[in-house]
Amino acid sequence: MKTALLIDGDEPSSRAIKALASQLSCSLALARTASEGMVLLSEYRFPLLIAETHLPDIDGLTLVSSIRRDFPRTYCCLISPRPITRPHEAHVFLQKPLSLETLKDLLSKASAASLR
Repeated sequence: MKTALLIDGDEPSSRAIKALASQLSCSLALARTASEGMVLLSEYRFPLLIAETHLPDIDGLTLVSSIRRDFPRTYCCLISPRPITRPHEAHVFLQKPLSLETLKDLLSKASAASLR
């Protein structure tokens, strides 16, 4: 069973995050676009979403706003190689590259949030 959804159009970054997640026994579903991700999220209702801010088909901040509205139980994390200066609705923002400890902390926060 997939425990989180990663939406990131950058293949090397996606592979790196997926490898980190597997070290933590977390299985990630991968989507390269927001459209693909929304289809997967609608079908599987992932408790955790990790989304890049710059996606091929929509801005990640706009995507997270939609997900917070349509899937309020999904814990949302935005990731980017650069800091975000605009306000956003994500539960957390993380700067790439992610470390194993950072991903572990994110999974813990998402798990705690889903129990509320």
